[in-house]
Amino acid sequence: MQRPLTLASATVALLLGSTLVGCSAPGSDAGSPSPSPTSTASESPSNASPGASIDLADEQPAVSLADALATAQKRVPGDLLSAELDTERGELRYQFEIRTADREHEIEISATTGEFVRSDSKALDREAKAEAKIVIADLIDPAEAMARAVQEVPGAARSWNLEHSDNALRFQVEVATDQGEREVDIDARSGAVLGVDR
Repeated sequence: MQRPLTLASATVALLLGSTLVGCSAPGSDAGSPSPSPTSTASESPSNASPGASIDLADEQPAVSLADALATAQKRVPGDLLSAELDTERGELRYQFEIRTADREHEIEISATTGEFVRSDSKALDREAKAEAKIVIADLIDPAEAMARAVQEVPGAARSWNLEHSDNALRFQVEVATDQGEREVDIDARSGAVLGVDR
Protein backbone atom coordinates (compact mmCIF):
# COMPACT_ATOMS: atom_id res chain seq x y z
CA MET A 1 0.00 0.00 0.00
CA GLN A 2 2.92 2.29 0.74
CA ARG A 3 4.39 1.78 -2.73
CA PRO A 4 1.40 2.98 -4.84
CA LEU A 5 1.12 6.13 -2.71
CA THR A 6 4.81 6.92 -3.22
CA LEU A 7 4.49 6.32 -6.96
CA ALA A 8 1.42 8.60 -7.14
CA SER A 9 3.26 11.33 -5.18
CA ALA A 10 6.24 11.11 -7.50
CA THR A 11 3.99 11.37 -10.57
CA VAL A 12 2.20 14.45 -9.20
CA ALA A 13 5.54 16.08 -8.31
CA LEU A 14 6.90 15.37 -11.78
CA LEU A 15 3.81 16.84 -13.50
CA LEU A 16 3.80 19.89 -11.23
CA GLY A 17 7.51 20.46 -11.79
CA SER A 18 7.21 20.28 -15.58
CA THR A 19 4.28 22.72 -15.49
CA LEU A 20 6.27 25.22 -13.42
CA VAL A 21 9.25 25.04 -15.77
CA GLY A 22 7.08 26.67 -18.47
CA CYS A 23 6.22 29.57 -16.17
CA SER A 24 8.44 32.61 -15.90
CA ALA A 25 9.32 34.94 -13.10
CA PRO A 26 7.44 38.21 -12.85
CA GLY A 27 8.90 40.85 -15.12
CA SER A 28 10.65 38.41 -17.45
CA ASP A 29 9.52 37.71 -20.97
CA ALA A 30 10.42 34.04 -21.10
CA GLY A 31 7.69 31.97 -22.64
CA SER A 32 5.68 34.93 -23.89
CA PRO A 33 5.45 35.83 -27.55
CA SER A 34 7.74 38.62 -28.68
CA PRO A 35 6.08 41.73 -30.04
CA SER A 36 6.52 42.48 -33.70
CA PRO A 37 9.71 44.49 -34.22
CA THR A 38 9.23 48.10 -35.24
CA SER A 39 12.00 50.57 -35.85
CA THR A 40 9.76 53.61 -35.86
CA ALA A 41 8.08 53.40 -32.46
CA SER A 42 9.28 54.24 -29.00
CA GLU A 43 6.18 54.52 -26.85
CA SER A 44 6.49 56.78 -23.85
CA PRO A 45 5.72 55.43 -20.40
CA SER A 46 2.07 55.60 -19.41
CA ASN A 47 2.81 57.44 -16.15
CA ALA A 48 2.38 60.80 -17.91
CA SER A 49 -0.54 62.81 -16.63
CA PRO A 50 -3.66 62.41 -18.72
CA GLY A 51 -4.14 65.29 -21.13
CA ALA A 52 -7.92 64.94 -21.21
CA SER A 53 -8.32 67.22 -18.18
CA ILE A 54 -5.80 69.85 -19.30
CA ASP A 55 -6.97 73.28 -20.40
CA LEU A 56 -4.48 74.47 -23.01
CA ALA A 57 -5.67 78.05 -22.56
CA ASP A 58 -4.37 78.00 -18.95
CA GLU A 59 -1.62 75.38 -18.94
CA GLN A 60 1.02 75.01 -21.63
CA PRO A 61 2.79 71.73 -22.46
CA ALA A 62 6.30 71.27 -21.07
CA VAL A 63 7.70 71.13 -24.62
CA SER A 64 7.03 74.03 -26.98
CA LEU A 65 5.78 73.68 -30.54
CA ALA A 66 9.13 74.97 -31.86
CA ASP A 67 11.18 72.49 -29.79
CA ALA A 68 8.97 69.53 -30.74
CA LEU A 69 9.14 70.49 -34.41
CA ALA A 70 12.94 70.76 -34.22
CA THR A 71 13.05 67.19 -32.84
CA ALA A 72 10.75 65.94 -35.61
CA GLN A 73 12.77 67.69 -38.33
CA LYS A 74 16.03 66.27 -37.00
CA ARG A 75 14.52 62.86 -37.63
CA VAL A 76 12.93 63.79 -40.97
CA PRO A 77 14.16 67.05 -42.53
CA GLY A 78 11.42 68.52 -44.68
CA ASP A 79 8.55 71.00 -45.00
CA LEU A 80 5.91 71.24 -42.28
CA LEU A 81 2.40 70.73 -43.72
CA SER A 82 0.38 70.51 -40.50
CA ALA A 83 0.74 70.24 -36.74
CA GLU A 84 -1.54 69.02 -33.99
CA LEU A 85 -1.52 68.88 -30.20
CA ASP A 86 -3.83 66.27 -28.70
CA THR A 87 -4.00 63.52 -26.10
CA GLU A 88 -2.91 60.07 -27.24
CA ARG A 89 -2.70 57.09 -24.87
CA GLY A 90 -3.11 59.37 -21.86
CA GLU A 91 -0.27 61.69 -22.90
CA LEU A 92 -0.23 65.06 -24.60
CA ARG A 93 1.53 64.67 -27.97
CA TYR A 94 2.43 66.75 -31.00
CA GLN A 95 1.77 65.21 -34.39
CA PHE A 96 3.48 66.68 -37.45
CA GLU A 97 3.00 66.04 -41.15
CA ILE A 98 6.32 66.66 -42.88
CA ARG A 99 6.88 66.55 -46.65
CA THR A 100 10.10 65.29 -48.19
CA ALA A 101 10.93 64.92 -51.89
CA ASP A 102 8.76 61.83 -52.39
CA ARG A 103 7.11 60.99 -49.04
CA GLU A 104 4.68 62.43 -46.51
CA HIS A 105 5.73 61.60 -42.95
CA GLU A 106 3.61 61.64 -39.80
CA ILE A 107 5.76 62.05 -36.68
CA GLU A 108 4.64 62.09 -33.05
CA ILE A 109 6.65 63.83 -30.31
CA SER A 110 5.79 63.77 -26.60
CA ALA A 111 4.70 67.21 -25.38
CA THR A 112 5.77 66.12 -21.89
CA THR A 113 9.31 64.84 -22.52
CA GLY A 114 10.14 66.06 -26.03
CA GLU A 115 11.05 62.52 -27.07
CA PHE A 116 10.21 60.86 -30.36
CA VAL A 117 7.20 58.53 -30.00
CA ARG A 118 6.48 57.09 -33.45
CA SER A 119 6.43 57.79 -37.17
CA ASP A 120 4.78 56.59 -40.32
CA SER A 121 5.07 57.59 -43.96
CA LYS A 122 3.31 57.21 -47.28
CA ALA A 123 3.93 58.16 -50.88
CA LEU A 124 3.50 61.86 -51.55
CA ASP A 125 0.18 62.52 -53.29
CA ARG A 126 -0.66 65.42 -55.62
CA GLU A 127 -2.46 67.39 -52.90
CA ALA A 128 0.49 67.18 -50.47
CA LYS A 129 2.93 68.17 -53.25
CA ALA A 130 0.94 71.35 -53.92
CA GLU A 131 0.31 72.28 -50.29
CA ALA A 132 2.11 75.37 -48.97
CA LYS A 133 4.62 74.73 -46.22
CA ILE A 134 4.07 76.22 -42.77
CA VAL A 135 6.73 78.46 -41.19
CA ILE A 136 5.95 78.64 -37.47
CA ALA A 137 8.06 81.78 -36.96
CA ASP A 138 5.37 83.66 -38.93
CA LEU A 139 2.53 82.55 -36.63
CA ILE A 140 0.97 83.63 -33.37
CA ASP A 141 1.86 81.48 -30.37
CA PRO A 142 -0.50 78.52 -29.89
CA ALA A 143 -1.24 79.82 -26.36
CA GLU A 144 -2.63 83.01 -27.88
CA ALA A 145 -4.85 80.99 -30.21
CA MET A 146 -6.15 78.93 -27.25
CA ALA A 147 -6.91 82.09 -25.25
CA ARG A 148 -8.82 83.63 -28.19
CA ALA A 149 -10.78 80.42 -28.68
CA VAL A 150 -12.02 80.23 -25.08
CA GLN A 151 -12.85 83.95 -25.14
CA GLU A 152 -15.13 83.22 -28.10
CA VAL A 153 -16.55 79.98 -26.66
CA PRO A 154 -16.18 79.68 -22.87
CA GLY A 155 -14.84 76.28 -21.90
CA ALA A 156 -11.57 74.35 -21.79
CA ALA A 157 -9.28 74.13 -24.83
CA ARG A 158 -8.48 70.41 -25.17
CA SER A 159 -6.56 70.20 -28.45
CA TRP A 160 -5.63 72.11 -31.58
CA ASN A 161 -4.82 71.44 -35.19
CA LEU A 162 -2.77 73.81 -37.39
CA GLU A 163 -3.39 73.53 -41.12
CA HIS A 164 -4.35 75.32 -44.32
CA SER A 165 -8.10 75.23 -44.77
CA ASP A 166 -10.42 77.40 -46.88
CA ASN A 167 -7.51 79.55 -48.12
CA ALA A 168 -6.33 80.39 -44.60
CA LEU A 169 -3.75 79.00 -42.21
CA ARG A 170 -5.69 78.37 -39.03
CA PHE A 171 -5.60 76.85 -35.58
CA GLN A 172 -8.69 74.67 -35.23
CA VAL A 173 -9.21 74.56 -31.46
CA GLU A 174 -11.42 71.95 -29.77
CA VAL A 175 -13.16 73.54 -26.77
CA ALA A 176 -15.02 71.41 -24.22
CA THR A 177 -18.18 73.13 -22.98
CA ASP A 178 -21.12 72.05 -20.82
CA GLN A 179 -23.02 71.42 -24.07
CA GLY A 180 -20.24 69.33 -25.65
CA GLU A 181 -17.26 69.89 -27.94
CA ARG A 182 -17.07 73.01 -30.13
CA GLU A 183 -14.44 73.87 -32.74
CA VAL A 184 -13.19 77.45 -32.94
CA ASP A 185 -11.08 78.50 -35.94
CA ILE A 186 -8.40 81.11 -35.25
CA ASP A 187 -6.31 82.78 -37.97
CA ALA A 188 -2.79 81.52 -37.29
CA ARG A 189 -1.17 84.81 -38.39
CA SER A 190 -3.48 87.53 -37.04
CA GLY A 191 -5.27 85.74 -34.17
CA ALA A 192 -8.68 86.74 -35.53
CA VAL A 193 -11.63 84.41 -34.95
CA LEU A 194 -12.54 82.91 -38.34
CA GLY A 195 -15.54 80.88 -37.25
CA VAL A 196 -17.17 78.58 -34.72
CA ASP A 197 -18.50 75.12 -35.52
CA ARG A 198 -21.81 75.01 -33.70
